[in-house]
Amino acid sequence: MRIEKICMESFMGKKDFTLTLAPGVNILEGDNESGKTTVADFIRFMLYGASSKGIGGALSERQRFLGFGETAFGGYMELSARGTRYRIDRKITAAANGFRESLQISDLATKSQVLKGENAGDALLGVPETVFSRTAYITQADGAYSGGEELSAAIENLLFSADETVSTEKALKKLDALRVSLLHKNGKGGQLSDLAAEREALSARLEKALSDNSEIIAKEGSLADTLKRIEDNRTEYSRTKKLCELYDSYIAHTRFEKLDAVDAHLAELDRAEAALLARFDGFAPDGEYLGRLRQAAENAAAEEMRVAGAERALKVAADARAAAEETPETGEDRDLADAARRAGGAAKAARTLNIIGIILLLLGAAAAGVVYLLRLDAPLYAAAGGAAAAGVLLLILAGVRRAKAGTLLRSFGVSSAGELDERLRAAEESRTAAEEARAHTREREASARALLESAKETLAEKKRALADILSRLGGGETDAVAGLAEAYIRDAEKLRTERQAAEEEKKHLTAETRAYDRETVAATLAPVGDLSVFEKVDITEYRRRRDFCENALAALESKKSDLEKALAALHATVEKPALLRAALDALDRQYAAAKAKYDAAELAIRAIGNASEGLRTRVSPRLADYAGKLLSAVTGGSIGELGVDSTLALTYMAEGGAHSVEYMSKGTKEAAYFALRLALVDLLYKEEKPPLVFDESFAYADDRRTERMLRLLCALAGEGVQSVVLACHSREGDIAAKFGCTRLHLD
Repeated sequence: MRIEKICMESFMGKKDFTLTLAPGVNILEGDNESGKTTVADFIRFMLYGASSKGIGGALSERQRFLGFGETAFGGYMELSARGTRYRIDRKITAAANGFRESLQISDLATKSQVLKGENAGDALLGVPETVFSRTAYITQADGAYSGGEELSAAIENLLFSADETVSTEKALKKLDALRVSLLHKNGKGGQLSDLAAEREALSARLEKALSDNSEIIAKEGSLADTLKRIEDNRTEYSRTKKLCELYDSYIAHTRFEKLDAVDAHLAELDRAEAALLARFDGFAPDGEYLGRLRQAAENAAAEEMRVAGAERALKVAADARAAAEETPETGEDRDLADAARRAGGAAKAARTLNIIGIILLLLGAAAAGVVYLLRLDAPLYAAAGGAAAAGVLLLILAGVRRAKAGTLLRSFGVSSAGELDERLRAAEESRTAAEEARAHTREREASARALLESAKETLAEKKRALADILSRLGGGETDAVAGLAEAYIRDAEKLRTERQAAEEEKKHLTAETRAYDRETVAATLAPVGDLSVFEKVDITEYRRRRDFCENALAALESKKSDLEKALAALHATVEKPALLRAALDALDRQYAAAKAKYDAAELAIRAIGNASEGLRTRVSPRLADYAGKLLSAVTGGSIGELGVDSTLALTYMAEGGAHSVEYMSKGTKEAAYFALRLALVDLLYKEEKPPLVFDESFAYADDRRTERMLRLLCALAGEGVQSVVLACHSREGDIAAKFGCTRLHLD
């Protein structure tokens, strides 16, 4: 594997940092706190991610990698491995409930996403993060090389099973635990012992169940028969129900057709009503109109009769007036009136003459007395005598007049003027009555004439009202117009009756088809083709059979339920042989499987023990031999023989014996573990060698040993192994420059 480029968008406080690495050995120089360890951690983060767990209260890697005040960290790295160039984009974002990680590995040639859900280190290098960190990722603090036992176990697992999580030691423990769980070492306990006891008890139960199961067998037979009948009835029910539904769809179809016919009939009625309404220019005579027409005609006829009656009354009144005016006065009445005038005149003249005579007589007597007493002249006596004589004469004339009036009264059979006046008043009253009768007849005639005029005016008004009503239908004779109105009303009533019947039929048809969809009905009937077949269907028989099957199903389901309940009750007390036999067969299979598992565990324990021991025997010498050669090259041959135990602890040979590396100087011990790591890389990374990261790993080595270790790295570069050496001094860079290594600086 070769890292081509790294880009930190934000990582441990370093932002927008890009670094391009060359093949072979890269010396990356920088002061303390310049970010050298940050580069090393970023490479490991890109390959394996960051742990979310802290150890011993320390911050987790995710917490350490998150810069102060930042909410996310990550970036990308471009590399080549196994003949393909890849780009790894990894980012972890802090959230309220923890961290959220996004990872995408792309093939740079095809731009497609690959290795979904895998870490690049696991997929491309074939080792877990634990192995990578303790072999190819080397820091100054790793000189003591802690965790050797854990790495040793992982190495064994990788070499044995290609999976570092599969521990042979744990496998042996699990296999032994499995063997004991199957059968205790004393043979009295464990799954096999329990299964044997259970099988014996189950066999006894099966024998008892076989003797007690006759009723269950009978009921199960009845239940099977009932289930068969249920199935048969269900099939027949489905068939007849389908036929009934098809017939119902056919009926719905015919009703839809009737509904269409009714709609067409209603449309015809609309046109007929429109034509009828146009008959009288939009006027529609009805019963009210006909009633008003007849009432107006009756009113006009009544007024004509009233006019005729008024004319007859006028003629009667006129005849009565003429008769009254032609009645003559009687002669007696005229004579009586004339006598009354003459008698009255004579009596009046007699009274006048009598009064004047008396006055003159009195004046003459008075004058004579005065003349006598006064002794006046004789002429005065003559004058007084003449006045008295004139008075006597007038009195005589008054008597004549009274005699004449008496003669006249007696001629009329009355003795006095009073009686004559009575006769005269009676005659006057008779005359007045006749006059009043004539006046009354005139008034009757005038009243009859006015009544006639009023009747004529009312008749004219009634005739105008009748003519107005007649004009609504074009005018004409009342009977003819009434006939037209009656014909219109009959036609309208007929149309109205037909419409009501059609609308009522439409209402019923709509209600009957409401539950159906026209298109669904058509689709349902489409496979039938010729619908006339339904005319020959005895739907009553099909419905009877459908209902029979439905009722039979209900009865059979009830019987089935009763049988199932009875069987359930029996099964609660009587065990079923078939189930017991099946359980016994299953128990036999389980016992056989457990026995096979026990035998396999026995065999596996022996095989793994032998294989693990052989593996350790073969691997440790290889590691010791290769690491010794590398250490000899680094130390210039002063130490060339190493020993490696099962925990990867080192020993070296000196003064004829083996000694722990703890007796070495720091620089030599660092060189020993440097050699061990390179040996482990050679042993464990078969398909793809990892990039080697050294973070201040040569701090305790002198210049000569540093040069030798860098020379070894250059030799490995010739085999395709890339190295990144991080140093705070220029020494490593100056030495590496002799070998043409790439030298980079961190600002």
